Amino acid sequence: MRDGFTFCGVDIADLKISYAPELQDTYVYAPAETESHFEEFEAHDGGYYYGSWKKMKNFSLRCYFEEKVVDKEIMSRVFDLFRPGRSGKLIFKRRPWCYYWATVDAVPVLDLTNYLNGLITISMTATYPFARSDILYRNRTDPYRDNMLLNTAIYEHEDMVPTAEFNNVTSEFNFVLGNPGTEPAPLGVYVDGDASAGIVITNYTTKQQMKLTAFSKSVTTNQSKRLYIDSMNGKTLLKNETTSQYALKYHQSGYLYLDPGYPARRNVYISYENGNTITTKAYFHDDVVGQYIYADESWHKILSQPDKNTFIVLGQLNNVGIERTQIMKMNELNIKPLDTMNINISFVFKPTYA
Repeated sequence: MRDGFTFCGVDIADLKISYAPELQDTYVYAPAETESHFEEFEAHDGGYYYGSWKKMKNFSLRCYFEEKVVDKEIMSRVFDLFRPGRSGKLIFKRRPWCYYWATVDAVPVLDLTNYLNGLITISMTATYPFARSDILYRNRTDPYRDNMLLNTAIYEHEDMVPTAEFNNVTSEFNFVLGNPGTEPAPLGVYVDGDASAGIVITNYTTKQQMKLTAFSKSVTTNQSKRLYIDSMNGKTLLKNETTSQYALKYHQSGYLYLDPGYPARRNVYISYENGNTITTKAYFHDDVVGQYIYADESWHKILSQPDKNTFIVLGQLNNVGIERTQIMKMNELNIKPLDTMNINISFVFKPTYA
């Protein structure tokens, strides 16, 4: 990417324009406007709070051109790319690890100072007001990696990414998933196999619960299909690689999101021996209790902090080690059968940002 942003894969540098936002629009990554619902009643002190939500995210992208004849391709290319109604990935140069799915909502506005110089303002809207990313862990060759580490909770390396796929599950079990973003991420669930009375999936961190009714191999596995519960769009599908059909009868209630893991504490130098005690060289406030630390090739919940350099963690550390690691918030999930089950289940999501 050579200039301020790309849209639908086209760098604005290819249009011979450059990005120069208004001062108030410089931090374009600010959270979308929030709307809250309160209500007051007569003969009742105060009122009630029902919740809040993010409105659509609006972009006013001011660009400019210099020493270029306005009617020699520039505006024709701009009007062609930024045609009202066109949707695609909007990616900013300073945050190339994530993208907004945005729609052009007006004809670009041209403000000429003379026939060789001028301003072009492009108006776009992201109906889903968050950016999403395909990146879970750090790539040390990325030129923007330092900025990414400061603004995300991505993992230091691939081995840190928690397992999100479980096969031949026959009994209740607990596991963790991490969202390296800064905003809640909708969680998709793929499942097939047998569940004689259905299953319940709980995210204890967000206090959300999803219930599925009974399904069988004859409906899923034997037909090379899986149930897919899409928490972002509120859909339940029975699908394979080429076809899909609605399967609402298998979804009883609830959708799941993952709380963000940001901010992560990085470059934590630790040592440990067999047991459940980890020693650090740095001082930590007790707000890390309840978060997770990666040690001995797995994530461990921090149960307590007896002193400023010691953590007591959940789970056995089976080796002796010294390593550099990170601490972050995780989502604690549980899968429970309502009777018997033998299922394959996997979870998909994209780290989500403001």
